[in-house]
Amino acid sequence: MAKAKSEQESPNKEQVSPSESSEQEGSGHDNPGDAGTGSLFAYADELAGDGAGDEQEQQEESDSWVSFRLAGAAYGLKVEAVREVLRVEIITAVPHTPPHVRGVTNMRGRVLPVVDLRQRLGFDRAPVTETSRILVVRQGSEPVGLLVDAVDQILQVLASTIQEPPEEGDAKAHRAVTGMAAADSGVVVLLDPRALLDDLEPSP
Repeated sequence: MAKAKSEQESPNKEQVSPSESSEQEGSGHDNPGDAGTGSLFAYADELAGDGAGDEQEQQEESDSWVSFRLAGAAYGLKVEAVREVLRVEIITAVPHTPPHVRGVTNMRGRVLPVVDLRQRLGFDRAPVTETSRILVVRQGSEPVGLLVDAVDQILQVLASTIQEPPEEGDAKAHRAVTGMAAADSGVVVLLDPRALLDDLEPSP
C-alpha cells in the first residue's frame, strides 16, 4: 500500500526499528533460570529465531515517488528522477519534432525541451491550466521537461506491493510503465522516465 506525504515534505525513506521479542507465559519453554548453560544458549537462539520473520518484514524499505495527474488518472515518477517542478510559462512550438514534443520553454535562461506527457501516453492534448506543471528530468546529461496536468504529493511505495501492468495498450506507452501500486486515492501508474524519452530525436 502506498502512503501519501504532502508535496512539500522531504521524501526521506521511512526507518522502521525492529520489534523486540518478548517472553510469553505458558509458551512451553523451560525456565532459563533453571537450565544449564547449554540450554540457556539454545533458549536464546530459539527466541531470536521466532522474531526473525517479523524483523525482516518491518525492515523492508519503501521508495519515494512523485505523484501527478494526467487525464484524471494518477501517475508516478521516482523522486530521484525528478530534478525540480516548474510552473508553466510560455512554450514555443518547434517544427519537425514528434507530435508529443510540445515545444521549448525558458528555464532560467536555458532552453528546455517540453514533452506533453498526455500525448506521449496516447491521450488527447489539453490546454495548459493554472494547475499544470513541468517535471524536469534528465535524458542523459540534458534536462527535459514533462508537461503534466497537476502534481499531487509524495508517495511511499513498498517494492513488494508493486504489481505488473496489463499487457494491453500501445507498445511504446507500455514500455514506459514499470508497474502499478495501490494508494489511498486509487491506483498509481509508475513510469520509467528513460522509456518516456527514448524517441526525442527530431524527425528528418
